[in-house]
Amino acid sequence: MLSIGDYAFYSCDLKGVEIPEGVTSIGYNAFLECSLKDGVVIPTSVTSIGDECFYRCGYLKAVYYKGSASDWDKITIGSDRDNYLARATKYFYVENAEDLPNDGGKYWHYVDGVPTAW
Repeated sequence: MLSIGDYAFYSCDLKGVEIPEGVTSIGYNAFLECSLKDGVVIPTSVTSIGDECFYRCGYLKAVYYKGSASDWDKITIGSDRDNYLARATKYFYVENAEDLPNDGGKYWHYVDGVPTAW
């Protein structure tokens, strides 16, 4: 079981981050005061996100989740004062354009290694 500990990246100068596959939990205030203007990529292995994990990440606008919306709903998410995580747009992974659901949801894929909305 891999985890990112409490305050692990506190106030780091991060434009964006991709959580490695295999990480199952992200700790309390793990990314406190990080910019994350390029968003965060979260793998399906994550089952819990700690309280205020992205607190004061004012530029966090996009969360790229490698699973589906129903998978996202299964993640235990702690409190998020001022809702930085909740306010961010969630994009769900679809590798090929022909597999895009016609449900009005928001989806993403990689273009040259960069998370990109369809």
